[in-house]
Order: sequence, then C-alpha cells, then structure tokens
Amino acid sequence: MRKNNLLVAGLAICLSATMSVGMLSCSKDDPQPAIVENPLDAEAYYIAGKVSEGTTALEGVKVNTAGTETTTGADGTFQLEVTKKGDYVLSFAKDGYIAVSADATIPSDAAKRSSVTVLQALTKANAPVTVEPDKEATVSGGEKSAASLDIPAGAVKTATDITVTEYMAGAKKEESHASLSTINCQPDGLTFEKPVKVSVKNQTSNMICFADVIHYVEKNGAWVKSSDASYDKAANAYVTELTGFSNHSFGPSYAVASRGSSSEDLGEVVIDNLGNMSAKDGDITAKQKMGWTIDGDLNALLKAQFPALSAADIESLAASVSSAIASTKGSTSGVSESAISMGSAKVSGDTKMVMKLSASVVLTTGTFNFLYQDKPASISVPVKTYNGVATQITYQYGASHTDHSGGLGK
Repeated sequence: MRKNNLLVAGLAICLSATMSVGMLSCSKDDPQPAIVENPLDAEAYYIAGKVSEGTTALEGVKVNTAGTETTTGADGTFQLEVTKKGDYVLSFAKDGYIAVSADATIPSDAAKRSSVTVLQALTKANAPVTVEPDKEATVSGGEKSAASLDIPAGAVKTATDITVTEYMAGAKKEESHASLSTINCQPDGLTFEKPVKVSVKNQTSNMICFADVIHYVEKNGAWVKSSDASYDKAANAYVTELTGFSNHSFGPSYAVASRGSSSEDLGEVVIDNLGNMSAKDGDITAKQKMGWTIDGDLNALLKAQFPALSAADIESLAASVSSAIASTKGSTSGVSESAISMGSAKVSGDTKMVMKLSASVVLTTGTFNFLYQDKPASISVPVKTYNGVATQITYQYGASHTDHSGGLGK
C-alpha cells in the first residue's frame, strides 16, 4: 500500500512539473510577436496594360479611369489602382494621336490585389487634305488603309481641310462587331451637301468575301449600326455612303461564344517572417502575361474550310480575320510579359505570408460569315486571351501566436 501511495505522489509531482513548464512557455514574459494589419488585405484591384504604336511601345500616353490617371512609361506600360469591382471605361490620349476609350471589368469574384489587363494601340493622326467645293477628291485613311472616301464636287460649300485616319478602336465589353476598317474623320460633325462614297477594299480575290459587312457610327462612346455595306464584286470592295463626319467602322458581325477559362501558374511571392517577433515589410512585384492569340493554325483552318482558295488568298484572308479580331481587342495578336506592382506587404511577427499568382486565361470562339464562291459559309476561330492576374494570399503562424495554430490561414 505504501508503494502505491509513493507512486501516486510521484505522478502528481511529475504532472505538476509538466504543467508548470507549459505555463512558463506561454507566460507573458516570453517575447510576443508584433501583430500588424497587412495592407494587402485592403480592398484594391489593378487595371494594367500596355500602349503601343504598331509594334513599338508608346511613352507618355495619359490613361484615365474614374478620376484616376497615370502616364505610360518608356516601355509603354501603365497601372491603375481601383478600390471597387465592376465596369470601368479607360481613356487613352496623347497629342497628335487619335484618342480612344476601352472597357475593363473587375469581376465580382475577383480576389483582392488581382488585376485585369488592357492592351491598346494608338495611331498618329494623318495630315489634313484640303477639299475644294468645285472639285472631286479621293481621300484614304492612310498609306496601308483599306478605306477610301470619294468626295464629289459640291459636297462642301467652301474649301475645307479634312483629316481621315484609320485607327484601332478600344476593346469593348460586348464584342458585337469586328472591324475591317475604323476611321476617325475630322472636323467632327461636318455635314456634306452630297453623300460621300466609302469603299473598303476586300483583301482577297472576289472568290470569297465577308457576307454581312455593316457600317457603324460611334455615338457617346458606343458603336451604333448606321447601314449595311454592300459588296461590289466588280470593284472587290464593300461600299456605303456617309452624310457627315464622325468615327466610322465597317466590318462583319462577330458572334463570340465561350470555351471556358483556364489559368497558368505565375509562381509565388513569399515573405518568411517565422521565428522573428518583429513585423516585416516587403514590396510585392510580380510578372503578368498580356495579350491574345489565335489558338491554333489559322491558315490550316481556313484551307480546310475553303479548299479552292489559292495560297495567296489564304494568307490574305488569315490577315483579314486576324485584323478583324484585333479590332475587338484593341491590339494586334501577341502575348508578352511585364512586371506588375501589387503594393507593399506588412507581415506580423512569427508569420509567413505566401501570395500565389496565376494568369487568368479566357477561351472563346469567334464566328464569321462569308460568301465563298457565291455560297454562304462560316468559320469559327478559337481565341485565347490573357485577362489578368489572379491572387491567393495565405498565412502560416509560428508557435508564439496565442492560438498555437502553426497552420495556414487566409
């Protein structure tokens, strides 16, 4: 019996000692981690992108949305921070260039610090041409423009300086039409005494043409259908008439269908502050992918659909289709990488922060209608668009935190 009592007493002493050690390990005298708010947890999103002239980055372009403005750098890139999800309209302006606007949307399910990308091409305005009231004149939208205006004698009352520039309009949320030619005409609002004929050259032989080319006029930032453009087979051009100057677009209807979405890993940014009781700061810079591309071999797709076309026609048709899709994207085909700054992080003591980054990829199919050997035909083109960067922030806590979780948390 005495041995049992001694055993119980010994166990009690050991238990008491263990509890004392446990209490000491969490005592207030131990170093406590600094607890801070991470600025990355604040409501903030980014609209980022690049402005170019042809294939050259364009510096000094003013980019504005919702009262927030920035200017493109030497590499043509820009970045705007916004605090709300939803739709935004971006304006792009630089002296001597055609100003444009584009749509951007922060999705309702976007994580904080995620981004959307917008690429935009700007075009330098052409030199003015003087049109005399008693003479005919032909004015094109530029050296490589598909569009030209035939201005009859008597269309203007007095000698008038006019400027016609073919340019790349900004991407819109609804890709309702694709453009074969978009022209800015100055002076804006000029009304003609006689209708002016517009011809948009078909880039292939007359064996194939777009079936439903429409003339649109820009009103209050939206493209509104004005009339149908007819196809003149003898001239191998789409033709219509203008009665006045504005921004005009000529192109086929473009039906877009979703093929879903995907993501591509862009790595992660880690601030490891485990074992350090002080807070730790760090700037978050990541890479992003921007742009779009046709998801496959367009020439092979066209050749399979239109086998009677010559190799030259296939090349020209591929260029026309790619250009038409580009008009809905605001930039020519191509994918590039650039850096994006996602703000400064502040991580609590004895904490590890991991920000995982992934490229948001949107997959669509765009359908065009044609007249091929005078018979209706259509083709669906798969398109892959990089739409921004998705983020996910997690935290790992060390043993010094009061909950002793040592696990992960958002």
